[in-house]
Amino acid sequence: MISFIAALLILLSPVYLFRISHHGSLVGHWILLACIYLLLIDHKLLKKINWFFLILISSLIHLYFTFIIIIFYFIFLLSKFYVSRTIIFNDLLFSFIIIFSLCVTMYVTGYFEIRYFDGIASGYGEYKLNLLSTFDPGSNFNTWSYILPDIKLTTLEQAEGFNYFGLGSLIIILLSFFIFFSSRSKFVYFKKNFIFIIASIFFTLIALSNKISFGNIEILNIELNKYIFAGLSIFRASGRFFWPVYYLILIFSLVFLYKNISKKKYIILILTCLLVQVIDISGAIKNYSKIINKSIISENKDLDNLFQINKYLVSAGNSNYNPYFSKLSYLTEKFKIQKTNVINLARVNRKVLAETRYEIYKNFYSKKIDNNTIYVVESFSHLRNLQSIFKDELYFYKIDNIWLMTSIKEELKAQKKIQFTNFKKINLNYNYKFNNDSKDNYLGLGWSYNNIKSGIWSDGYISSLLFNIDTTNKDLVFEINCEPYLNNNHKNQDVEIYYNNILIKKINFEFDKTNNNLITFELKKELIDNNNVELRFNFKNPGSPSDYRENPDSKKLGILLKNISVKEKII
Repeated sequence: MISFIAALLILLSPVYLFRISHHGSLVGHWILLACIYLLLIDHKLLKKINWFFLILISSLIHLYFTFIIIIFYFIFLLSKFYVSRTIIFNDLLFSFIIIFSLCVTMYVTGYFEIRYFDGIASGYGEYKLNLLSTFDPGSNFNTWSYILPDIKLTTLEQAEGFNYFGLGSLIIILLSFFIFFSSRSKFVYFKKNFIFIIASIFFTLIALSNKISFGNIEILNIELNKYIFAGLSIFRASGRFFWPVYYLILIFSLVFLYKNISKKKYIILILTCLLVQVIDISGAIKNYSKIINKSIISENKDLDNLFQINKYLVSAGNSNYNPYFSKLSYLTEKFKIQKTNVINLARVNRKVLAETRYEIYKNFYSKKIDNNTIYVVESFSHLRNLQSIFKDELYFYKIDNIWLMTSIKEELKAQKKIQFTNFKKINLNYNYKFNNDSKDNYLGLGWSYNNIKSGIWSDGYISSLLFNIDTTNKDLVFEINCEPYLNNNHKNQDVEIYYNNILIKKINFEFDKTNNNLITFELKKELIDNNNVELRFNFKNPGSPSDYRENPDSKKLGILLKNISVKEKII
């Protein structure tokens, strides 16, 4: 009965509940508890077999769990060496068998399908543990305490560094620590549990990363060698490595109090803290259920009809993180969609992803569309571009705030069909600056975000700009400020600009030469057949940073578009 109540308190841990809506594989905290249990049991033969299967199974759930359990396993071996003072050959042999079997399992399940570069991601030193994370109930989209205030850590710390215990658990922990440090036998406990103390210190240091912060105050920032930084960036969300420490602290507190206070007092204390825990996180769970429901699509006959008559579901943007995955994954399974790239994956082969996207764009511009296919259009500017390419040849719908394109006409309600949308109007003589924050802009297909500089990178071999310009009887002058992608190994960048398949401008950028980054060209009034103007940039030889070992980015970059202005030609 007592263990059941204590287990309920662990089950109500916000660090576990927080993951349910968006990280299904990372909800598997049971494997961390199994690892801790394995360190406590004494059956030597059984323990070895369990370590073997636990490590292999963890690799089928999530690599973070595998890394944590492997560290625990080697700490376990070190503890055996510490006790016996001898290295046992059988242990080394068994460790080799585990690592070999793990590599085979990872190979079979596709871990090595991506390159080393693709395993590296930005965010190490940002997605980390803060020294106040265990007391901060704020996550990146919910507050997990009805009682304690949000400490307002950084958004990334509240995302991956989220490790709030809950008020009920905090009372248990603080009370047990107070009794523990007041005890005369605390050094005996230290010696008896040194393996867990070493593990906790190690995991906490990893979780804190190279930037240690107390609230909004940065205490320490260690500059890392770029190769060490790259290696650590494989596990960029270092805040997750505090999870085993989280459970060790909670389990230790529950067990220690059980052994050091009367059974009656312990039951009263646990029940009280369980009630406090439920009250404390109740508001968060209620809000959380609303957040989860928003990500799940409601019953929609129009969507059902579209999915019923099509076999494929294709994302026009072809990214590894599709914003509509949660909404469309159920329908994909329900109607047995045969093939889709609407996915959510943390690590992918970036080069293959980019090349597939360029092939999709190429087919769009060539008007090659697969039959029995629903195309998901993630951007409103992409929708405008696709409408201008296909006009009445395809059918466009907006259902449950999702833009869809298909070659098969479906008799939906009139309000579901999208009529042709004019391009965004650009004011003459206004200098428009491009950035990542603008959602309704002049960008068509073939542009990508930029994390380092202001502006937008061209992505691939073809990129389009879309403008709606007031009727004029004068020629128009376009001025585009950009920066070509060039380096010592990629010395030339050839760009052609087209309007209605007519070559308007040809530019050659060269490395180590004084380039005029201001592209200027005229558009004759006789060529402008309507107010919607699409400029198409063709890049003959875009370059990829990953090919030149600059960074993991595998996108083919042509120019960094900074700003543009349109003027009437002065005669």
